[in-house]
Amino acid sequence: MLGDRVQGVPHNGETLSYTLTGELATSGHFYIKPRGRIRVKSGAVLDYETKSSYTGKVEYTVGGIATAINVTVNLTDLEAGKPGTPTVTRTQFSEPSNPALDATWTAAPANGTTITGYEAQYRVKVAEGETANAWTDYTVDDGNGVQTKTLSASTRSINLPDLTAGTTYEFQVRALTRLEGEGPWSDIGEGTA
Repeated sequence: MLGDRVQGVPHNGETLSYTLTGELATSGHFYIKPRGRIRVKSGAVLDYETKSSYTGKVEYTVGGIATAINVTVNLTDLEAGKPGTPTVTRTQFSEPSNPALDATWTAAPANGTTITGYEAQYRVKVAEGETANAWTDYTVDDGNGVQTKTLSASTRSINLPDLTAGTTYEFQVRALTRLEGEGPWSDIGEGTA
């Protein structure tokens, strides 16, 4: 259902008939119910990145006189939000010569989507003014011996092993959704191995 019902004033109890025109009709995504409510057709795929609004008119007849109302349907971009800034801490009992870091984060807001997983990346932090290092994708075994960078939707922490002692690492994470793909990266968290 889209917004309020479009409603003309019937004349002498007469039934109004409604028709969509313009993009609302030609897109094939919308229809109007007999009482003037615009709906999205079953199976219609609306993609904000492709088209963010549809315009047209609702035409109706009152007492044999045709009239029209301009209508714009604005789409809302459904994208997962940004996960919380990761907290990065040295793994308890980590070997001094072979340190590891634990990174934890709070879930990204789904914002009307379904989060299907997360991706994480890390890099060695450089001094201010220096060119940042390239990010390294965090990968896990998918259970079939293949490395994948997609973490499960329930994952909220990972362990980064085999790091260089005394080095500070930066870490960020983003949510994945089936329809919109990748959400925005979190703010950067950091920790020293």
